[in-house]
Amino acid sequence: MKQSLISVLSGFVARGIRHRVPPPDGTEKMMIILGARMIGMHPSNSLRFRLERALEYAAEHPELLIITSGGQGKNEIIPEGEGMKQYLVSRGLEPERILTENRSTSTRENFAFSLQVMKAAGFDETTPVVYVTNDYHCFRAGQYAEMEGYRHVRGLPAETPAASVPENYVREGLSMLKLAGTKFSRRIISRTDRRKAVKERKK
Repeated sequence: MKQSLISVLSGFVARGIRHRVPPPDGTEKMMIILGARMIGMHPSNSLRFRLERALEYAAEHPELLIITSGGQGKNEIIPEGEGMKQYLVSRGLEPERILTENRSTSTRENFAFSLQVMKAAGFDETTPVVYVTNDYHCFRAGQYAEMEGYRHVRGLPAETPAASVPENYVREGLSMLKLAGTKFSRRIISRTDRRKAVKERKK
């Protein structure tokens, strides 16, 4: 039974990876790096892979601004957004290119709170954005970005450390099931609202 559940959830994640959002096209003005666990003052392997992928793209696009997005978990001694910024600066990225978002506790909040940071800096939801996360997470992250109103968003997948693939695939599969349920509920509510509007017009 357990093995069957793992297979089903892994299938959801594999489907998401195959249908991930389009890759960056070089027109982006802002990059959002989605947070993951900090271990002390150092990024976990999954987060380090994201940061190194972001550094590569940032070096190729020197006008790109970066938001490091992630709050502080109960077992973390520093917010993920701040820890990521420190890592990027230690690797040579100019600190003036980095904006931090230190409140988010979920992928959806990553995008919601990062949009607030963008607006404070003079950008908005129409600004071309690229986000960075591990490959297994890329599809679902793009769905949340669209739900938060981003108009031009593309994904830049980083590799996933091999040792964490089984755990992350199962967890991501559960998260994708939850997302599917949320989107289904939103569609039902939307249809109900449209029917009510039609009835009101006919009165």
